[in-house]
Amino acid sequence: MITLDKLHELYEEDMLTKQVFLEYKAIRSRQIKKQEEELKDLRKVILDEGNYPTIEQIYERAGRFRELWSIAVSGDKLREEWGVEEAGAVDCI
Repeated sequence: MITLDKLHELYEEDMLTKQVFLEYKAIRSRQIKKQEEELKDLRKVILDEGNYPTIEQIYERAGRFRELWSIAVSGDKLREEWGVEEAGAVDCI
């Protein structure tokens, strides 16, 4: 692929006609624009993916959920932590 600089150089050295130079320039400009748009889209994807939790974070959250679920289901740990003796009082929480 010929760069725009090289095309300009060939044109200045009269190795390309103005018409050919302009055609090549238009083609290269479209290609550059398309690649810039693709790069912009890829940058968005990278930024969006940065917002997802890591596997470790998912495991941590799942573990914490299991802990809280276990506490909520059994009520024993809740009674212990809150110093509540009566089962009815825990059920209300």
